[in-house]
Amino acid sequence: MADRFEQRERVTELLVDHVLATGLAETSVRQLAKAAGISDRMLIYYFESKNNAMTRVLLAGADRLKAVLEQSVPEGTKLAPPMMFMGIATALRQPELQPYMSLWIDIVAAAQRHPEPYAPIASAIGTLFLDWLEDRMMPVEGLSHRTACGAVLGMVDGLALMEACLPESETVGIDAAMMAWLPPSKTS
Repeated sequence: MADRFEQRERVTELLVDHVLATGLAETSVRQLAKAAGISDRMLIYYFESKNNAMTRVLLAGADRLKAVLEQSVPEGTKLAPPMMFMGIATALRQPELQPYMSLWIDIVAAAQRHPEPYAPIASAIGTLFLDWLEDRMMPVEGLSHRTACGAVLGMVDGLALMEACLPESETVGIDAAMMAWLPPSKTS
């Protein structure tokens, strides 16, 4: 029989699939347990609390997305900010990645309404992707590297928001305009 750790990992993966499909709308203890095919008590046994479950699940979802993005921009790659932005924007437009961006928008909105547990989760996910960008993006003259990476991340998130709330005809070309505004990278 699988130990508690292995079972928790299996349940975590099922719950990542669940929140990608439903967003944060169906995350009561009962709904999470049902999605994982376990009882409410077992969910709490594996995670100790709903907040711990949500933290583990949402961070596991971010790790999944990071793994997919690493296929587009592998470790050791150094891209100029405009190319980094376009690479990420292109990857995130793939239909299989749309649920990740929808979930990210849910997490950020939830962090504004319900700081616990969502604000620390949003912060951890933001930090995860800033660190990822720092490893793969060329520096920009006149800006700290972290700030430049934050600007690219903000543009990616802004594009996702625009695409979520505007008709497609209104979002065509927004990414190109954003790319034109990115400062050139330092070449040294």
